[in-house]
Formats: sequence, C-alpha cells, structure tokens
Amino acid sequence: MLLKSPFTVVLSCALIALMPIKVLADSASYPSRPVRLVVPFPAGGPADILGRIIAQGLSESLGQQVIVDNRGGANTVIGAQTVARAAPDGYTLLLAIDSTLAMNPSLYSKLAYDPAKDFEPIGLVAEVPCIIAVNNSFPAENLAQLLALARVSPGKINFAHGTVTMHVGGELLNQMAKVRMTPVAYKGGGTSIVAVMGGEVQVTMEAAATIVPNAQAGKVRPLAVMGARRIAAMPDLPTVAESGVPGYDVSVWQSLVAPAGTPPEIINRLNRDVTALMNRADTKARLEKVGLAPLTSSPQELAALIKAETAKWSAVIQDVGLRIN
Repeated sequence: MLLKSPFTVVLSCALIALMPIKVLADSASYPSRPVRLVVPFPAGGPADILGRIIAQGLSESLGQQVIVDNRGGANTVIGAQTVARAAPDGYTLLLAIDSTLAMNPSLYSKLAYDPAKDFEPIGLVAEVPCIIAVNNSFPAENLAQLLALARVSPGKINFAHGTVTMHVGGELLNQMAKVRMTPVAYKGGGTSIVAVMGGEVQVTMEAAATIVPNAQAGKVRPLAVMGARRIAAMPDLPTVAESGVPGYDVSVWQSLVAPAGTPPEIINRLNRDVTALMNRADTKARLEKVGLAPLTSSPQELAALIKAETAKWSAVIQDVGLRIN
C-alpha cells in the first residue's frame, strides 16, 4: 500500500480548497477577453442577423467584443457539438433553436451532444413566426377548407418544408387535425415557396419572413399562423388554433446556452444583459425587419421549455417514424 507523506496530503488539501476561490475569481472578472457566439447557420440568414444583433448588444454591455462564429450544417449539430466541447467558462456561447435542443435527440440515432447534459440554459431571445400558405389556384380560402380537402383525399395533398421544424410541425398538424398530408423536403424556405408558387406542391409551411412578402405581392395565399399568436405583419390572419385545431402551436424559438458547468454568476449576468437587449425598442424594430420577434425568459424557464418541448416533439417524431442517420 502506497502511503502519502503529510506534506503531500496538506498540499493536496490546499489545492482543493483553492479551486472554488479561483472559479469565483474568474466569475468576478468575467469577461476579461473576447467571447465567441457560435451561430449554427451560414452567414446572411435571419439566425445570423439575430446572432450579430446579440453580439453587438452584448459587446456593449459586457465591455468585451463578442465575435460571431458561423458553424452551419447538419441541422445545427456541427455548431452545437462545438459548444458542447468548449470550456465552461462563459467564453463560448451557442445560439440554439428548438430543433437543436428539443428535436435532434429524437431525430438522430447517434447525436454528438446531449442537450440535457451538455448545456446550461441562459434564456430565450427570439421567435420565428411561421405561416401555412397555398398556391393561388388551390381551392382553399382558409385552413378549415384545406383540412376538409385533406380528409377526403388522404396523402394526395403535399406540403413543402425547408426545415426540420416545419416538417415536424406539419406532422403535428396531421396528428391533431386527423388528416394525412404528405411532406416534401426542400433545401430551404426560398425553394419551398418557389415550389408552391410554381404548382409543384399545393401547400407550404415556412417562416413568416418568407411567406409575408410573397403573400402581399399576391403570389401565394396565406391561410393561418402556426404559432399561438397572430403576427403584426398580418393582424387579420388567424392562427391554426383559431381555425379549428385548438392547442396547436408551432414556431421556431431561439435561445442562448453555454457549456454545462458554466458558473451560475456568469449565466445570470448573460441572462440579465440579453434580456435588457431584447426589451429595447431598437432591437425589436431590427428583428421585425427580418421576421423575428424578441423573446425573454429566465434560465429556469428556458430549461422547463426545453423539457416540455422535448417530450412534445419526441412523441410526434416517434409516431411518424422520422429518423436522421
């Protein structure tokens, strides 16, 4: 049996005792260098614009530069994996969407990160309202008429989607309305709506930022907002829930998370600063230009949302047998 000398034991105890002090010291001086915000999408889209608005605002409030790092690909898995493996010191953050935290665990047979174990929630930052729209020649003036047609022709009405969220959102509508519309995947919202305008498919489910300008130009007919609230850009357009499917609520929510183990003092500081940023009138105006709406929450509220949404989408995904390998 190997015995430790009294000096070694005393030294080890001293080092252990100093560890919390160092963490507290690091938290107290945070941030002392630039912070990286990983955006799991390519540059130029709404998520990238949101990330840059957050980076600019946090740079001002933190007194250190916040740098956007675009890590697009694999339904946000690449960016999420990058942050999950980063040091839990508050210097690497992730702009995570609903599919990152609540859908991917059920969609992927092997996921490179665990949302429940690898991240600390900071708070919600924005919502992407989404709309169901149809080709102008399609014989449905509202959602009730679309669902009635889908019931008499199961599987013969196709809906285009450019994201996993819209695919799963369409499947949830199928379940709740007891219809069968067939999903057709496209590379993004732009190609999805072009397909509907051209008559390749009858229906699309996409972000309001994509639908609204084309609807206002008379190129597609909007039927319903997919989220729980109507949108300012089209205040007369009812929600799906108002149109005969009570309880239906699908929108893309975006949030900030940090690697698991990030000190609570840093999490609370970031939550306070990003909440103040999202509540500013100029932030709201900038977000509305790209079809986003600001959201805020506490870290605990975001954690509860992730848990509830994971259960909700897991049931839908398993029921329809969706899988990404």
